[in-house]
Amino acid sequence: VDRSGLVAEYVGQTAQKAKAVIDSALDGILFIDEAYSLIKKDSPGDYGREAVEILLKRMEDDKDRLIVIAAGYPEPMKDFLEFNPGLKSRFSRIFHFDDYTPDELEQIFRLQCIEGQFIPEERGMNLLQKYFKSQYELRDGFFGNARLCRNLFEELIKIQANRLSKMQLPTRSDLQALVYEDFFSMLGGKMTTNAENLDELMKELNNLVGLDSIKKEIASLVQYLKVQSLRSSKGLDNQHLTLHSVFYGPPGTGKTTIARLYGRILKAMGILKKGHLVEVSRGDLVGEYLGQTAPKTTAIIQKAVHGVLFIDEAYSLNRRNGIDPYGQEAIDTLLKGMEDNRSQLVVIVAGYSNEMNEFVSSNPGLESRFTRYFYFRSYTPGQLMEIFEFFMNKSGYVIEENALISLQDFLEVNLSLLQDDFGNARWIRNLFERTLQKMSERVALIPEPTDFELNQIIKADLDQGLKSLSSHKFN
Repeated sequence: VDRSGLVAEYVGQTAQKAKAVIDSALDGILFIDEAYSLIKKDSPGDYGREAVEILLKRMEDDKDRLIVIAAGYPEPMKDFLEFNPGLKSRFSRIFHFDDYTPDELEQIFRLQCIEGQFIPEERGMNLLQKYFKSQYELRDGFFGNARLCRNLFEELIKIQANRLSKMQLPTRSDLQALVYEDFFSMLGGKMTTNAENLDELMKELNNLVGLDSIKKEIASLVQYLKVQSLRSSKGLDNQHLTLHSVFYGPPGTGKTTIARLYGRILKAMGILKKGHLVEVSRGDLVGEYLGQTAPKTTAIIQKAVHGVLFIDEAYSLNRRNGIDPYGQEAIDTLLKGMEDNRSQLVVIVAGYSNEMNEFVSSNPGLESRFTRYFYFRSYTPGQLMEIFEFFMNKSGYVIEENALISLQDFLEVNLSLLQDDFGNARWIRNLFERTLQKMSERVALIPEPTDFELNQIIKADLDQGLKSLSSHKFN
């Protein structure tokens, strides 16, 4: 059974349902899959707890007639056993099932072929083995193992059947053969690694507006990593470099964009296997109730393994006013996760300058792990103009010259009045969207607008966009 086999939807039904299932398992084994789903920590009134209490009693009362096996993913099962002392005392034997290796997965697949009387072509099996290796290297807590083999085998049989359906009289040999083309049809799309060229990524970085100091820092880091990789290939000592970083500065200055590029660059260099970005804030890491935070933070860390975990406004985890045990629990869990996955995970914490300095210096563990600091400066009026024109060109719009002059003048006069929370590039993007909205309101009144009118932004559109956006931010 699983949760649905033990837990009912209405009051009073769970006890009857659980007892009936347990009775049916007497003199045998009751196997509960995903047993941790019986305990919902954020729902004290959940009926699953009633099922657990009944189960514990019957495990004691019928201990000579019943064996219960609770199964599931490692971390949730640990939390399940820790939830109730009775669970831990009754489940005294723990079996950990390791992931299958690529060679074992291949053996399983070959056995499936033998059982189905299929004969796979070796070239196809070579392709499949490469796929197993790539999936094994990128595996997480939800790796499919033998289920992956079964799904691939079933998919391959469908592909073979589709191919055979186009033959008039397939022979016995045809019916048994799984040819290379079948494997390629199945794995061709899955085998794409989306490997990016490092030079192209550095070009993309250098084409970003502004961020000169950031570009130099990353270029220097790339050169360092290249040399360390070369030393390693020649059998020389390789100095391990901490890549966890602090991004600090005003909002809208490209921190998320650089974090995403950072991961892609590290992937292109072979340091991270996926290089993906997982972006979170305090709400994604901290639970509302006691016991929720550690599992929540752990799940986020596992999601980010082989990539970059980007924590925006990270200082909110360490509130200055009053005690914040949940935030501290998230920090402690994060530090442990960084240590456990030190070669598979890069963590970037981001936020305002002063707050980030206080955050990192508040905890020796944080201070020792975050040793790279990237300062993001506010954009100049000229750089903000470049960003605005980029949005225009990318979307295919044209704008009157006098409108651009008006925006340039506006920025040069008003930037000095801005506070630290000015959105920079984010504000420019919002201005672009507001301007398009005003332009659309104007063009909608034209009976049959031409293509030119549908693409042209005039000074009045921009002025109205500025007026609607900036009244709360500028004097």
